[in-house]
Amino acid sequence: MSLLCGDTATDPRVDPRTCERTGVRSACTAPLVSGHRTVGVLKVSSSRAGAFTAEDAQLLQLLAGSLAAGLRHADDATRNATLLAECTAALEALEMSEQRFRMMFDGSPLGMVLTSLDAADAGDFLQANTAMSEITGYSLHRLSGMGLRDLQHPWDAADSSELTARLVAGELDTATTETRFVHADGRTLWVRLRSAVVRDEHDAPLYLVAQVEDVTQRLAEQAQLAERNRELEEANQLKLDLIGMLGHEIANPLASIQGYSELAAQCWDQLEEADRRRSVEAVHRGAQRLDTILREVLAMVSVDAGQLSATPERVLVRAVADAALASVPGAAPAVHCPPDLAASVQPGHLEQVLVNLLSNAAKYGGGATAVRAEAAGDRVLVRVEDAGPGVPEEFRGRLFERLARADATAGTVRGTGLGLYIVRELLLANGGDVRHAPRPGGGSVFTVELPAAGRG
Repeated sequence: MSLLCGDTATDPRVDPRTCERTGVRSACTAPLVSGHRTVGVLKVSSSRAGAFTAEDAQLLQLLAGSLAAGLRHADDATRNATLLAECTAALEALEMSEQRFRMMFDGSPLGMVLTSLDAADAGDFLQANTAMSEITGYSLHRLSGMGLRDLQHPWDAADSSELTARLVAGELDTATTETRFVHADGRTLWVRLRSAVVRDEHDAPLYLVAQVEDVTQRLAEQAQLAERNRELEEANQLKLDLIGMLGHEIANPLASIQGYSELAAQCWDQLEEADRRRSVEAVHRGAQRLDTILREVLAMVSVDAGQLSATPERVLVRAVADAALASVPGAAPAVHCPPDLAASVQPGHLEQVLVNLLSNAAKYGGGATAVRAEAAGDRVLVRVEDAGPGVPEEFRGRLFERLARADATAGTVRGTGLGLYIVRELLLANGGDVRHAPRPGGGSVFTVELPAAGRG
């Protein structure tokens, strides 16, 4: 578990004099644990007190886990390399010492097989060791009547046959490949297969000898480590993106709130009634903007944490559409919706979706021109149309991605880049979806799709 020291000058767990000499005012540490052993410590420090947060400590703990796993993989790779070197040495000494080879063959921790190259029984195992039996799940007696063709996954057999042919032809001295075996119990396992042809004094091929190492667990651990690293990188990038976005989006409304509230507090008695009203309205607008940003960030966090859920119910689409229109100042599109049209959706989610689409139409398209809803089989379609410039073609593929904003409007239109991402996630949680299409004649059409609800 990671440890966080906010200020070395006051924390009783550290030596303040030593920290003062080394310039350390705050620090965060996490152990590197491999198995049940602590093999090291990962530590970061700063000359500034309170430089690290609990979130930083969690990220450091995750990084320490990844590093420890990497160290464990490195140890495994070193041991496996040693085993491979020992078996390789045995192969090279075959002509010098049959007895020595036999000892290595039978006692090798890696699977080993001798394969016939005679025309009569080409590809059959002449001999197999105990490790080969343990890897494949077949008894030594059963393996004696089999060959690689019987163990390999059908999709990999052709590649192995080609390598064997090149070995026999002398094009290759050795060949190493990772391939799939089918275990006796039917499961698939990955093995590292290293093969070489043993030849007589006239360079004629006698038989094929192969080492087999089960690498299924190692590959799975590597995949898990890669996935963990990817998740850490994504989490760190999201953190940076959020910090950048919030720093930009919060600055303007916060400055407006501070400016107008200070003006009102200091000069209220000297202000005309109209100026007082403008000041209060400006503060209100800034607070609404901050509230919108906060709700969008919290919704995004809920989505990423897998905590977004929905409780669909029968909802009259027209009533929700009217409520959404009332929430968007200045929105007055024509509404075409049968009064009894009902969708299965959580009411608050549908209203949030429509408010977002109507607000986007106001910001980017000059305002929505129409809202059209209709039944389509067992689905309900709600279209929000505008006659604005439309979504740039190069941006359409990223329209519903998190924190995505078009370059053409990012500097002129306020927004977090979270709205449409949250719209899609809300609809997916309700069994629906959303899509965009250019509007004939210019503008955009956003189509909301939801399950239809029966008559109440």
